[in-house]
Amino acid sequence: MRSLKYMSLALLLAACSSQTPATNTPAATSNLPAQATATIASGSAATSIPTTAPQATTNPQATVATANQINLSAPPADALLTTSVRVAGTIVLTPFEKTLRLLIQAEDGSTVYEGPISTVGEYGSSATFDVTVDFTPPAAGKGVIKVIEDDMSGELPYRTIAEQAVQFAPVGAEATQAPEQAILIELTEPAMNSVVGNPLNFKGTLSAMPFEKNVVIEVYDSELHLLGQTSVTADGEYGSAGTFSGSINFQAPLTKRIGRVIAYTTSPKDGAVVGQAESTVTLPQWEGTGAYMAQPAPETSAFLPLHVEAVGLSSDNYTVRLRYADGTLLEQNTQAYNGYLALSLTWDTAPPELPTQGAILELVKADGSVELTQNLRMLDLTSQPTTTVEVSWLAGEGSINGVRTLPKTASVASAALRELVWGPVGEDAAYSTAIPSPKAVADYAGDKTGWTGRVYLRSVRIEGDTAYVDWSREMRAWGGGAMHLESLQAQVDFTLKQFPQVKNVVMTVEGDENVLQP
Repeated sequence: MRSLKYMSLALLLAACSSQTPATNTPAATSNLPAQATATIASGSAATSIPTTAPQATTNPQATVATANQINLSAPPADALLTTSVRVAGTIVLTPFEKTLRLLIQAEDGSTVYEGPISTVGEYGSSATFDVTVDFTPPAAGKGVIKVIEDDMSGELPYRTIAEQAVQFAPVGAEATQAPEQAILIELTEPAMNSVVGNPLNFKGTLSAMPFEKNVVIEVYDSELHLLGQTSVTADGEYGSAGTFSGSINFQAPLTKRIGRVIAYTTSPKDGAVVGQAESTVTLPQWEGTGAYMAQPAPETSAFLPLHVEAVGLSSDNYTVRLRYADGTLLEQNTQAYNGYLALSLTWDTAPPELPTQGAILELVKADGSVELTQNLRMLDLTSQPTTTVEVSWLAGEGSINGVRTLPKTASVASAALRELVWGPVGEDAAYSTAIPSPKAVADYAGDKTGWTGRVYLRSVRIEGDTAYVDWSREMRAWGGGAMHLESLQAQVDFTLKQFPQVKNVVMTVEGDENVLQP
């Protein structure tokens, strides 16, 4: 499934240049892709992480200008609204005058409702909010709920924002009810924007005891790859508040980078997230030696396309092989460069219908020996909520938008850019990309201090109608030249402008706006 968007190169370049915003780019913040739609989960959280939002599971995400953070526990993502809505959640630090601003907008950006929200809490500590508001519904269609901490200095459009995607119901439809008993979660450790170790220690509080007292902890990198997952039993009694704590080992990235820690609980009825909190952190890099598979993380849930990344390999030519428990085999030949391998593994044509099951990922050398293996749980995306994103590829003198189906996530902008970075595969394999490939990175003749083997997304945040995308230092291998740069800008523009709120796109490399210049 692809949506064709062919155009002459002249038109493509004109589109890029006409949309190029002034390069007054704020310094890149150490946050994961921040997008403008619910922060990663069934509620949203404002953080400088890929907002709009991990979710490789049901997680929301939001945009942030400071170290504060807002977590939304209601309404759920994509809730169907009629004439009223309940908005509830927490903010890490009690806001000025203990007041936030609630903004409900239709897809065209028009305001459906705007008004203050009172919070309950003390200055210097966290606060909660829970309000139900009535509004006059717009025409049926998409919308967004924004909970905003305004910047009282007037220097910024806001200090912190959390956003949740919703749907406005057609006349006569029934509204989606928010969870009857949303659980408010606060992560007290790790602190926002802290540097963590591996294992990572965590602790937090719950406003009520969840089903079976179970709290799930997940660690994600800046591209929303799940690096580790565990669950702990909360301390406390049913009917009262509780606490939780523990530690989690995670698959360390190849370089120190921004990540996110999420704590959430689910409903026993339908598995929906009923409480969530998250912290933006700096993850340590892998410090080992020898062959190491950085992605996917072992014993985690995964899906196709499967992003495979390994370093310290002893050969040049490999077969990446995925063995499903039912005997199905998916494999692809690829090459390692300077011991580094990166591959997005999927079927070349229509995939077989496979249920969720265990699988073993193998990196097999040319002599048939297996150098690395990883146990996984491969998901059947047809049996769970999903998100569809478009990714722009180059096709001759025009462009084409490929379609990727992913597990449900509110961080759709981050998810779309992640797929863009990993390149065209499967039905899109015949197309190309201006993003530097692992080979281009390996062949780069300049200073490569601190480089890994590929470009990765450091962060994306949306402020007003502009998306700010920050790439890793490997983007310096982009090749140069006005035509190539405009192709790169066009790919990112078209990928992000599928989201109505994005009108302009600004790109930086580790916060430097001068790298991507003709």
